[in-house]
Amino acid sequence: MGILARQVLLGGIEIDGKLIPSGTQVGTSSYAIHHNEEYFPNAFTYSPECWIVDPETGVSEEDVEQAHSAFCAFSLGSKGCIGKGLAYAELTVTLARVLFLFYLREAEGELIGGGKPELGFGRKRKNEYQIQDRFVGARDGPIIEFKARVVFAYWTVLFNKNPFMTVLNRTAIR
Repeated sequence: MGILARQVLLGGIEIDGKLIPSGTQVGTSSYAIHHNEEYFPNAFTYSPECWIVDPETGVSEEDVEQAHSAFCAFSLGSKGCIGKGLAYAELTVTLARVLFLFYLREAEGELIGGGKPELGFGRKRKNEYQIQDRFVGARDGPIIEFKARVVFAYWTVLFNKNPFMTVLNRTAIR
């Protein structure tokens, strides 16, 4: 993934026992940060619970705060993505609509998008979604099957209209 570069300030900085002079560009990839077990325990395992405080799973408020402080998918600071808010809004509405309209399940068959031993160094973890080195990740999978929910079919038949359009029409700014 792309490098989140920053310039060393006056006086330099010591990183891992080495003095880096001021003016030097240093950085790390968001992939490396997001897979650092100091911020994300079990970083190579898909576990959305890591964002939810729950004593039963052992996730504390401090754990969630630490994960939030390290999350940088849209970069950070003055170099942060100007479209972050819009992207979150679009994803939220799209995901809500998909989850309302369809049942989802992982497609049967070979796991698409996961690592395999034959893929070589850094690509062997079966449960790690594989991406290529680009600032925006290229992808292959996962394959998901969708099945329409019955409630949506009934709504459409009974009222001959899309429930989302009904809500949008009522709340649209005129």
